[in-house]
Amino acid sequence: MDLASHVTHWKDHTPEQWARTANRILLPGLTFVLVIVLAQQFAALTWTVVPGAPATFAPARPSGSLAARELSADFTSLQESHLFGEAAVAPVVDTVVDAPDTTLSLRLTGTRTVLEGELADEATIESGGQQRNYAIGQAVDGADGATLRAVYPDRVVLNRGGRLETLRWPEQPSSEAAARASFGPIGMVPLSADTTRPLRQVIENGTWLTDIVRPALHVQDGQVIGFRVNPGRDRAAFEALGLRPGDVVTDINGTVLDDPSQSLHVFESLTESTQANVTVLRDGAPQVIVIDTSPLRDLRDRQ
Repeated sequence: MDLASHVTHWKDHTPEQWARTANRILLPGLTFVLVIVLAQQFAALTWTVVPGAPATFAPARPSGSLAARELSADFTSLQESHLFGEAAVAPVVDTVVDAPDTTLSLRLTGTRTVLEGELADEATIESGGQQRNYAIGQAVDGADGATLRAVYPDRVVLNRGGRLETLRWPEQPSSEAAARASFGPIGMVPLSADTTRPLRQVIENGTWLTDIVRPALHVQDGQVIGFRVNPGRDRAAFEALGLRPGDVVTDINGTVLDDPSQSLHVFESLTESTQANVTVLRDGAPQVIVIDTSPLRDLRDRQ
C-alpha cells in the first residue's frame, strides 16, 4: 500500500475510529511516563524521611609559612592595641662629657647652678668682648657655628660640627692654687649644707614665690653674684613684674644678693612694699628696673 492509499485510508476514518486508535497508541506511552514520574517522587520522599549521614569535608591545612604569618599578624595587632596601656618612655639623661679643650676664642664667665655639683642648664660666654647668656642647644656667637651641648659648674661642652669640645673657666693666678685644691675646680663655689638649705626648701616645697619666680644661684668668676630667675607656673605674673627669663637679679632695694643663705628672704620681703628697685644683669649688662610688687602680694594672700 502506497502513501496515497494510507492517506485515503486515514481520511475515511470516522471520529469513533480516531478515538479508538488514539487510545490504543497514546495510553501505553502516558502510562510509562506517569510511572517514571511517580518513581522519582517516591525516591525523593524516601530520602527526606530517612536522611543519610552528613558529609564531612576536611579543610586544607595551611602551609607552615602561611600559618606563621597569620600568627605573627595576630600578635602584632594585639601589641598595637595596647591592652594594658603604653609604657612611659624613659627620659634620656645627659651624662658628664669628657671632651678636649676648645681652640675657639671664647671666655666662660658664668654658669647657672642651683646646688654644687648639679648639672646646670645655662652659661654666660664672652665672645669678641660681648657677654651673652646661652641655653642648651643655642648657637654661640663667634664660635664657628658651635652650639651649647652641656653646662656644668666648672665648664661647658660645645658641639662644634659634631665634635664635642670643652670650654673651661679662665686660668686663675698661681697664688690661688691652694684655694683650687681646697674648693675643687675653678668657678665652683663651696656651698655648705646650711647655705643651700633655704634654697633647697624653697624649690622643693613650692612656696608662693616659686609659683611666679624660679630662682637659681648664678656664679661668675668663681663668686656668687645673684640669682638667675625664670618664670614659674604663673608666667603672666612673672612678666608683669618686668622680669625676663634669664635675668640675673643682683640687688633688691640696695641689698646685694651675694649671700645664698639670706638672699631668698630678700625676695620674699618684696611683698612688704608696693614697689621695689631691682638691679639685673640682662644680656651681660646691668640694668635697674622698678617693679610693681602687687602680683606677689595678691598671690601670697590667695595662699
